[in-house]
Amino acid sequence: MTKQENMERLEHNALQVVNRLHQGDINEKISAARMLKNEVIGNKTKKEIYVKLNALPVLIEAIRNYQQSAEFGLQAIAALGSLACNYPQGSRAVIDAKALDPLFRAVSVEHEGDHAMAVDTNKEDKDMINTSMVTIKTEMSEKQQDQIVEAAARTIKILFEYAADISVDDLFLESSETFIIDLLIHFLTLGTKRPLVADMACIVVAHGCNIKKQFQNLVAERGGISAALNLFVDCCNSSSFSTCRFSSLRALASLSWLNVDTSEQLVKLGIVSYAMKTLHSSNPRLRLEACKLLANLLHLEVLPKEFPHSSREVSTAVIPTLVQLFSEKRDIKRDAPRILAHAVAHSEHLQKVACDADAIPQLANYLNGGDQDVELYPDLAASAF
Repeated sequence: MTKQENMERLEHNALQVVNRLHQGDINEKISAARMLKNEVIGNKTKKEIYVKLNALPVLIEAIRNYQQSAEFGLQAIAALGSLACNYPQGSRAVIDAKALDPLFRAVSVEHEGDHAMAVDTNKEDKDMINTSMVTIKTEMSEKQQDQIVEAAARTIKILFEYAADISVDDLFLESSETFIIDLLIHFLTLGTKRPLVADMACIVVAHGCNIKKQFQNLVAERGGISAALNLFVDCCNSSSFSTCRFSSLRALASLSWLNVDTSEQLVKLGIVSYAMKTLHSSNPRLRLEACKLLANLLHLEVLPKEFPHSSREVSTAVIPTLVQLFSEKRDIKRDAPRILAHAVAHSEHLQKVACDADAIPQLANYLNGGDQDVELYPDLAASAF
């Protein structure tokens, strides 16, 4: 069979699946969605074919109407995740097809029924959320609700992992800023009761903050900083939620990055002591994220001058930790010099602390080719000193 013949066969088979999605009875649609989900795993060619054959709209419509068939909605959510996983173009296509809003609404269902909104939403947005919850509760079993919530959260995480160009406009394409942000903060408040959902919310919050300062301020104004901090503290007090601990710390670092108001709020709420403890974690990614948060507080000069946790105390802990991270894996040692540069940029005292921590020999090692990945880092080393 030639390459062209094989492609024609794949397209013919995929077209039959898509036709069943559009025209079959509910059982055929469920079967077709499940088949699509399984077929495209690890197969970029099949993903391209299904996107080209316009499979996305019918899957997204199934998610919008999952009250009518929980199983079809569940399979559609999983199929979108399979199409997006490890395939940036697929992720982008799913987002362009307006999947984010129905996915967020699917996650908003809470089968326990005792999670009130933890933020002060306006009446219109609160009615939208409550109406959605009531409708689902009357049509679906608790097990089905739980499966929908977990699957939708997982698919959103996949989209944000593989579509790096998601904009704030993508988030707010079909719903108001306050509605989406209030949903995200609500997800954060679920905490360790819903770790996958809380983890997803942290990822989305961090992404939004990294691309638009206004997003930082909106999340802060509506209670997001305390919600993310409470989640981080809860995770610090348990050894069972390492993923959520990292994502909540990253969300806090992103919420405060280059923002004096949110950074001061974090300091007042007590983030410094928890971040300082995290510097001793055995996980280098956690240590790096704690360094990033504390380095930004040093950069913005929002730390107190007196003990405990004065700027001097924080700097003597953070800067040596950053220098130690220069010897970690590629992504960590790529970011550590940039964070160090951010910390010491405006302070001769901090530059001296960095020198005392042997930062210069480590950076010179990058420039002199002593590191096997030196081609990635000379610009970072040069920017640090």
